[in-house]
Formats: sequence, C-alpha cells, structure tokens
Amino acid sequence: MMIPDYALIAEIMLYAEGFDTARSLAQKMVQLFRLSSEQLSKQDHYDFGMRAVKSILVCAGALKRDEPNLPEDILLIRAMKDSNVPKFLKNDVILFENMIQDLFPGKVVGAQNMGPLQRAIELQLTKKKYQVIPSQVTKILQVQATMQVRHGVMLVGRPGTGKTVAHKVLAESLSKLSEAGYENEYFVKVVPHILNPKSIRMEELYGDVHELTKDWHDGLIANMARTAVKDTSQNHWIVFDGPVDSLWIENMNTVLDDNRMLCLTNGERIKLPTSVRLCFEVLDLAVASPATVSRCGMVYFEEENVDMVWKPILKSWIDFKHAREHTNLIEKFANKAIEPSLQFIRKECEELVPSLDSNLVQSFLALLEGLFKPDYGVDFETGLYYPPEKPVEEKEEDGELGDEELEQEAEIDEDEEEEEQEAKKTIQDVVKYDQQRISAMFDRIDEWNFDVFTLNELCHGHSLLVTGYTLFVKYDLLAKYNVPEKVMIEFLKEIEYGYHDNPYHNSLHACDVMQVLHVIINRGGLRGFIKSHSEVFGALVAAIIHDFDHPGLNNPFQINSSSYLALLYNDRSVLENHHVAHTFDLMRQKKYNILAGMDDDLRKSVRELIIGMVLATDMNNHAKYVAKFKMRLDNDADFSSDDDLRLALQIGIKMADVSNPTRPLFIYLRWTEKILEEFFAQGDMEKKMNIPVSPLMDRKHSKVKEGQMAFIKYVILPMFELWKQLCPRMGFSMEYIKLNQRYWETHEAIDPRDFKEQPIDVAMPTKEMA
Repeated sequence: MMIPDYALIAEIMLYAEGFDTARSLAQKMVQLFRLSSEQLSKQDHYDFGMRAVKSILVCAGALKRDEPNLPEDILLIRAMKDSNVPKFLKNDVILFENMIQDLFPGKVVGAQNMGPLQRAIELQLTKKKYQVIPSQVTKILQVQATMQVRHGVMLVGRPGTGKTVAHKVLAESLSKLSEAGYENEYFVKVVPHILNPKSIRMEELYGDVHELTKDWHDGLIANMARTAVKDTSQNHWIVFDGPVDSLWIENMNTVLDDNRMLCLTNGERIKLPTSVRLCFEVLDLAVASPATVSRCGMVYFEEENVDMVWKPILKSWIDFKHAREHTNLIEKFANKAIEPSLQFIRKECEELVPSLDSNLVQSFLALLEGLFKPDYGVDFETGLYYPPEKPVEEKEEDGELGDEELEQEAEIDEDEEEEEQEAKKTIQDVVKYDQQRISAMFDRIDEWNFDVFTLNELCHGHSLLVTGYTLFVKYDLLAKYNVPEKVMIEFLKEIEYGYHDNPYHNSLHACDVMQVLHVIINRGGLRGFIKSHSEVFGALVAAIIHDFDHPGLNNPFQINSSSYLALLYNDRSVLENHHVAHTFDLMRQKKYNILAGMDDDLRKSVRELIIGMVLATDMNNHAKYVAKFKMRLDNDADFSSDDDLRLALQIGIKMADVSNPTRPLFIYLRWTEKILEEFFAQGDMEKKMNIPVSPLMDRKHSKVKEGQMAFIKYVILPMFELWKQLCPRMGFSMEYIKLNQRYWETHEAIDPRDFKEQPIDVAMPTKEMA
C-alpha cells in the first residue's frame, strides 16, 4: 500500500499559493497532524488524512491573498485553527492549542474580526427571540468558515445543542447582508432545501425506474439538484436533517468529491455548481465510513458550548412571558431549584431513556407555567407579569369597631358603590340602543381595518369614551393600577368633551389613533418588547390626549400669528406641549386623576412616558425621531433598554397618528377629505390675517394628488419600513400603502374647489382660556 508524502505535497501546494517559507511550514503542519492523530481523543468525526490537509492548504492560500502582509506562519496557524477547531471537543481544543504553541513558540494569533457577519448573526438571533450567547455565535461563524473551504459540511452533536439554529440563522444572516449590498463573495442570498433522508425510501430519495413503464422518476435529491443548477444567482443549501447510515450516505461520495458530481442510477450525472452546499445535521457518525468522513468538513456542537445549557432557556422563557421586571427573583429561585436537581439526576438516578439538561429544564418550565394562575400574579393569557395584590388587613384599635363606626363604613361603601354604578350607567346609556352592533364592532378591535366612523355613529359621537373604557378593561388596567371606574369614566368624558368640533383634529381622530396604536402593540409586534402593563397604560393615555383641546390651527399658524400658546411655549412644539399640560392640569382634580393609585416612582415614570409620546407627534421633529430610530436599528439594538423601548413607543404613536395612508382605501379617503377641509379653513384664515399661508392649505393652488403621493413616499414609507425591521409582523400595512399609492397614480385627485369656504369660527386660545 502506498502512503503519500504529506510534507512534500503540502510544500508544493504552499509554494503554489505564494508562501516563501513553504518547506518549514509544511513540516510543522505534518508534525501537528501526526501529534493530533496520536494524542487527541478518538472520535468518529475526526479525520487527519489527505483531504483534511488539502482543506488547510486551500484556507491558507485564501488568507494569503486576503492579507498578504501578515507573517506566513501566522496565516498557517489561523488556517489550521479555522479548519480543525470547529470539529474538536472542548478538551481536545486545549490540547491542540498547546501543540501549536510548541511547534510555533511565541506566535500569538489574535481573534479575527468577523465584522458585519457577526453583527448580522446577533441581530437574527435577537429577532428570533434567542439569547445571544458568545459560544453559539462562534459556532455559527465556524460553520461559515468551514463552508468556505468544503462544499459538504456535517453538523454533529446531540439534540438541543443548536445545530438547526446555526444553519438557519447563518442562511438568513447571509441573505440579509446580500440584500444590504455588502460586497463580499460569500455574502450571497441563501435558499435552503431541508429534508429528512430516513423518512422516505431510497427510490424516493435518489429516483428510480418504474418497473412497468421503464420511465425514470427523479427523487428529492435529484429535484433539488436540478433546481440549484438552473439558478446560480443565489446559493442553495441542501440540508439533510437525519441520521447518517451506509444505506444512503455512501451514494453521496461522488457529490462530496471535488468534482461535485451527482450520479443517478439511470446513468445520468449532474454536476453541481459552486453555489451549492450540502449540509448534514446528524447525531453522530458511528456508521459512516472513513471515506465519507474525510470528504466533509465537520463542526461539532457540544452541550457545554451553550453556556450552562439551561440558563439561556430560562432567560428566553422570562423574556417570552414578559416577566423581565422579576428576572432576579425568578433566576434566584431557578438557581436553587434547577442546578441542584440536575446534579442529583446525573449522579444519583438511572434513566431508561437518556435525557438532556435542556429537555428537563423545558419540561420543568412548562409544568411551572401550568401551575401559574392570575390569582398568583401571573397572567399568561395577556403575556404580562404583575405583582399580586396584597389583601387589605383589617386594623383594629382598642378592640372591635363600635356599631356607629360600622354603620359609617357601611354608608361610605354604599355611596362608593352607587357612584361606580352611576359611572357605569354613562357607558350603558351610550351603547343601549345599538348594544349588539357595538359589541360586534369591538370583536374586531384588533383589526387594522377597524372602522371608527361606523362605531362613532353607533355610539352617538362618544366613540372615544366607549373605546377608551373598553381597552382599559381589556388590558385589566383599572384593577392593576387601582383606578376607580368612576374616575376613569369621568376622565374620558372630560377629555372627549375637551376636543373641539374640528373636521379632523377631534375626539374621533383620538379614538382612531388609540385603536391603531392598540393594533401596533398587539398584532404589530410591539408587545414583545413591552416590559409591564404600565407602558401600555401610558401609551393608551398618550393616544387619548395627544390632540386634546386642539384649536384646529397647527403649529406654524400659532407661531406666525404670535398666539398666546406660541408665546407661552416659546415656539417649541406649541400644541403638543399644550395638549400635555392641559391634561395634567385637569388631573390635578381628584375626580379626574387616573394616576392617583400609583406609587410616586411609577406615577413619575408613566407621566414621563406620556409626555415623551405626545411631544413625539410634532411633525416638525419627525426627521429627528426617525433618524434616531434608524440609528438604533443600524446599531442592532435589541430595544430591551428603557430608553429604546420609549423610543419605540414614540415611533408607534407617530405611526398611529399618520396611519391613514396605510389603511384600507375607504378609511384613508374619508380621513383625507376631513384633513383637507381643516387645512383649507386654516388657509382661508391665514389669508384674511395677511400671514403666510401654510403649505398644502391654499385651496386655490393646492395639489392634493401630488401632496398625498409625496407624503406617502417621504414620510410614511421610510417610517413603516424601519418599523418592519423591528417588528416584521407589521408587514401587512405595506400592502395597503402600495394599494393607496396605486390609487393616486391611476385616479384624479380630489378637487380642492369641492371644499367651499366655511365661516371662520375657530376658538383662538387666550391667556384666560389657557
């Protein structure tokens, strides 16, 4: 039997790759392989043969071309690490590193900067609600490095170690980088084809000839290969997710060779292009032949690689259940319960069916979740966690209460109950005539095409009152923050009454913005980032009051006319400051103070949230908020911090405030007519006052069609596309935007002359009114 001279072959190939010190480097590399085969543990997926040597030499040549100024021994060390470390067990990695230090004394190879790929991987993990664990990110990068030198890659490891996540996240990350326009030969869109080879017969896998008709029928692999051959503009990954055995894997040897030839039993040969990769997700390679093992690059996923295994699972469970406020408490309990239990099971127990720590922890959390009930402070139906209310302890002073004191308390309780019933009667009076139809309307309150115009007619103009009360009850906010129903209803009544009878900026618009924000929080995906009910409370209040006491004349009018409000707020977000200040001035009265039941810290936090969200609706600052939001997305922020969450809520209310072009056409056009009516009324007043007419408000020269198309293109689309990056579930709104754009492109615009001049009777705020 002939044994190849590894040192000579390596020397020739290194010279061919441009290495000047090829002879000494080849000898050291061969020595390292000899020591590795002798001293490292014996594993089925280890291979130190000629194909392994060649993969290192190819990798070293690529590094030489990329970084020609680096020392050649450093390049070879990096190539040997990139090609071998991914397949080693943890203990073997330490021994391998020591061997390299002995052969290359004093040589230190720094960590390689993976740049945009690593950031893209971390972003995809975050979006998929996984924990970003450094060891797992490293494994995914190792899969990519192995695919660069081998077109066949095997991901070896027990279930639950992250093999599936690794190849899926890597494929999506490369696709995202390709879409972003990064110029790199490896950043190409990936199309995965996944199958379980053991779930079907061999004939269905490779193809066969029909016994009677003698017709050839392609199998799954042949079909996937033909698809990949036809489309070389993007990479195709054929992923075999199932055990490897000699019945089917040996037929893949010709494909795994350098000639990439798929040989079918009908005599046909299909040569796969370089854009195709074969990926095998397996438990082990106990029955695979050495010929198969040597043809593939190996990446071993060890259970210890996921950093104590169960802690990331616990952290994801906490995040998914939105219990981040109590992370420390839950983790403290878990450390006492989970780790000792796992140690006891591994040391003292015998299992009929072997289990993984990750399986046991997931089952434990599922049982724990089943025991949680809203009575104990956890409401998994709404997905939010809140502290259980403590029962009120009866205080006794100097013995039991006397008869007179008991009678006084009973009278007080009866008075409070009567007031609550009277407040509820307000809602009942509004809905009593069309209660069935209103109830049917609210069954669709989570829908993007919710029609507030119809609801307002059914509620006889009290849509803000009824919808606000319904949503606060739906989220159970009254009970959680000790808001008496009477106070909530009186607050909503006063706010609704405080909205002027403007064509657009009225209580119906506030109701619409609140309902749309509710959809963005739930169906749109924002709820996945919200930490507690207090943020939902503040967001709904901000939507309710965001145009409170709006005079129907915008900020430029206030500034140009030197109105009292403009002087009061120094021309800075004039109306927005007024809406907030007027609301909190109202809440100084006890009967309207819906924040009275909160402690000081929570009240301050909710107040800041409301102020920030309402001020964000100032269109003069639109570009600033969108730019800040884009910067956080570009920096791969996970929006888990308080500042990022508040920014997301601010963008959310901005989207709700200008959402008309993203809604069904019949809703969009109706709102368009109303805002044009208000705009033109302001333009008429500006002309009579001899002050500059605001843009889009001159009824004689306004171009409605062009204005709406520009508003969609430069305001709506950029903001909603950014939001889709944070919450992909919001993508449904983009379809409505496209349809509405098409409407303006194919239809004549609304004629401004249809809006006749209205008598100017607008309430101008004075110092006394403010």
